[in-house]
Amino acid sequence: MLQWRTEDNMFVRLTGYLNPGTLPKFNYQLRDLRGDITGGVIAGFVSIPASLSLGELSGLGPVAALYGMLTLSLFGALVGNTRGPISGVNTNVAIIMALVVAEYTHSIAEALAVVMLAGVIQMVFGVMRFGRYISYLPISLLNGYYTGIGLILIATQLAPAVGTGKVGGGFTGALQALPFTISRANLDAVLISVIGLSVVFLWRGPLKRIAPGQLMLLIVGTLLGIFWLDSSPVVGPITVGIPRMLWPEISLEFLLRAVQPAFMIALLSSLGTITASALVEGINGRQQQVNRIIFAHGMGNLASGLAGGMPGGAGQGTLANAFAGGRTFISNLTVSVMVLLTLVSGLSALIALIPKAVLASILISNGLSIINW
Repeated sequence: MLQWRTEDNMFVRLTGYLNPGTLPKFNYQLRDLRGDITGGVIAGFVSIPASLSLGELSGLGPVAALYGMLTLSLFGALVGNTRGPISGVNTNVAIIMALVVAEYTHSIAEALAVVMLAGVIQMVFGVMRFGRYISYLPISLLNGYYTGIGLILIATQLAPAVGTGKVGGGFTGALQALPFTISRANLDAVLISVIGLSVVFLWRGPLKRIAPGQLMLLIVGTLLGIFWLDSSPVVGPITVGIPRMLWPEISLEFLLRAVQPAFMIALLSSLGTITASALVEGINGRQQQVNRIIFAHGMGNLASGLAGGMPGGAGQGTLANAFAGGRTFISNLTVSVMVLLTLVSGLSALIALIPKAVLASILISNGLSIINW
């Protein structure tokens, strides 16, 4: 969980637009490039499959998650100059997006317009130096927030983890549907989830230096689904190719209806960016330009909505990248290259074979990790 280090005056250093001329000099060497590329590759392997499941959770689909990852990582790297954080889709925003698709909009085009509006609002947050307000958030509030998100994530992923498909209604709906979920469970999916989660929790100590536990879950679970437990539902074919720009029709009535969910998406994305930046700074010691990153994520969300993608902010691979040595925007750019290769190469055919139980298990392990026990 996030640890606040007020004695280091971290949040004072994170407030306001930071003038690049005032930042400490950083002598970029070959080992730094190696750390950036290694961190970016590991973050990509961890975050791409997890993001596919978040695309399912959001209601926009797995491909929308890849489009969101592509735009956010590009803008995060080139505009935000991220120094360790990985930009992409995340759990918090995906949950809100699922509510937007189900309750606030009548079509996917309207949902994408909400994403675009959220991007504009977030750009305003960056210009207004929203990052300064992090010092007013109590740690107890954030701990409770992350614990709630973890519980929601676990509950909503139980059904896909046992092969019965996604259940609507959020946390309450998932609990109410639990008897049905158990009665219709797919044995192969259950075995994949149990084995996969066991791999994550047993992959400790020196083994983590070889590869992250979630990467091993992905490999082991996918191999089980292909060669042995092949009746478990899989991701299935996904559309490949570069996203094309979409221009949804927007009316005044829709704008009034869309402001509230768009503001919530922008707020959660910005808060996630701030807390992730503070956490990464504590790991690699690199001062983050937090308001610049918020502005860049706003641009990324605007572009994502235009491209048919889902919104996001600080991505799933942030910690993996930071612990693997990623220290500059090169690691974020590496993730965008991996996403692009997934969209335009044969990697998409491999992703189509991944069991949905594997993606659900990754999210459940994330939920267990962020709960403040």
